[in-house]
Formats: sequence, structure tokens, C-alpha cells
Amino acid sequence: MKFLALLALGLASASTTVASVCKLPASSPSPSPSSTPSGPSVPAPVCVSNVIQNGYFGSGSLDQWTVTAFGGAAVTGSTSCGQYSSCATLDTVTGGYASISQTVANTGVGLIYTFALNYRAVTTLYTDATLVCQINGGANGLSWSWKYNQIPVGNYGYFMTTFEATTTSITVSCAVSGSYANPVQVDYLNLHC
Repeated sequence: MKFLALLALGLASASTTVASVCKLPASSPSPSPSSTPSGPSVPAPVCVSNVIQNGYFGSGSLDQWTVTAFGGAAVTGSTSCGQYSSCATLDTVTGGYASISQTVANTGVGLIYTFALNYRAVTTLYTDATLVCQINGGANGLSWSWKYNQIPVGNYGYFMTTFEATTTSITVSCAVSGSYANPVQVDYLNLHC
């Protein structure tokens, strides 16, 4: 009996705590059915640990990624990626441009997102090699570039930044350009809020 009394007291206390935590501020009245907009419901913005699909290029797969290569360049899914088991290799081969991109729908305008990736050169790069990663094509200054001498050879470099989403979808892209062979690997592309 004593146990049941304590349990009841604990539940009453817990329900009071839940009620106070979930209570809307006085200045935010609950919408009445007549003030609820009609039309199709809009899903809540995606906000999980990583909204990029296959950002780790599992088993060397490029699934979920749009691949673009010009002028003899190539993009391949790789399983020979240094300390990682898989990655994407962007290589200008005989000169050109190689890129991957992915669009994530249903992002939250006004939410703060974190974008991160690992990157490395497989071999020493030519002096005109450049890696560029962008959010939404570089809009609002969301573009980052690394010249040949800023891309580590062998071990991965790490990049992370935050930004405020201004659209309901976010396109992430990374590209390598240059002449001759410039193999650059990217891995662990991550976008979360």
C-alpha cells in the first residue's frame, strides 16, 4: 500500500511537471479550429543527425548523388580511401571538372544548419587544382574553396561551418577542377540542424 501511495504521488508530481513543461506561454493562444488554415498539410522540416543521404558513400556507392564530369574528368565511388572504408573520388584525369551534388528537400527556413566534410588529395596535386564545396550554388556566400596546397595529401582535412537556411531545400555540392590528374576524395558529408 505504501508503494502504491508513493507511486501515485510520483505520477501526480510527474504529470504536474509535464503539464508545466508543455504549457504554451500566455501570449501564444492555441489555434481554434476556425483559425486553422485549410489546404494540404505541410510536413515539419527535416532536422535529424544527417539529412544528406549516403554521405559516407557506403561500399563505394554514389547512390543519392548527382554526378557531373566534363573534359575527361571522372567521379567514382571508392573503397580505397585511406582510413575510411569508402568515399567519393573526384578526379580531373586529363583536365576538367568533376562534381557531386545532392538536394535535400523540406529544410527549415530560419533553422541553423551545420555542414561538414572530410577531404584529401590521393597524390600530390597540380598547382591549378581546386576543390570547391557550396550550399545552394554559393548563394549568400556559402562557398568554400581549397587550392592544391591547402588540400592535405594522404590524411584527411576536416571542414565544418554553420549557416542559416533561407530556403525549404538545400543543395550541397563539391567539385574539383584543374588540368592533368588531380584525384581528390571526399567523405562523411554531413548536414544537420
